[in-house]
Amino acid sequence: MRGWDGRPRNYAGAWYEPAKPAEVADAVKCALDWNRANPNTARAGTVLIYAWNEYDEGGWLCPT
Repeated sequence: MRGWDGRPRNYAGAWYEPAKPAEVADAVKCALDWNRANPNTARAGTVLIYAWNEYDEGGWLCPT
């Protein structure tokens, strides 16, 4: 997970630190490397990258 901070959100200021581009690139590289190293497990040969934008209190995903 990139830019995630699991602390309770009951304090002032930003509650997360955005991921640096190099961190995102490294995560994608690791996923692709694992995919290539495990062709029997990753038969589709794909990597899924998504944003999990969940509202804190309602638990709704955006977009709904």
